[in-house]
Amino acid sequence: MPTELLLARPVAGSVGERERVAHLIPMPQEPGSPAYLRACCGARFGPGELELLDQIAGMPCEECLVKAPGAESPGLDQLGPGILARLVAIESRLESFSTQLASVLELIAGPDRRADHEDNRDG
Repeated sequence: MPTELLLARPVAGSVGERERVAHLIPMPQEPGSPAYLRACCGARFGPGELELLDQIAGMPCEECLVKAPGAESPGLDQLGPGILARLVAIESRLESFSTQLASVLELIAGPDRRADHEDNRDG
């Protein structure tokens, strides 16, 4: 039987906003309530530390994505239809934002500061 995966992130206020990434968590197979849940990345969460997500929200945990069952595995299908396409779209947007941000920072720096910055990187 394939592993069912949950999508969850730390509750607001429990960690900084940068650490509130969406983790992939294998559904516990043992009966009863576990003492903690372990994400695919190895992070461990106790009672009340996570909010369950019914869709992608915020940044995904990159390590969870790397260590989760592969795309050909039925495990990721348990998250819902189109999950991989949505993750690819998020990654594409992040790359686009990163490129745009670099352009804006260059414009802000201006030609004099750009030259200074390049000189500092070389030396």
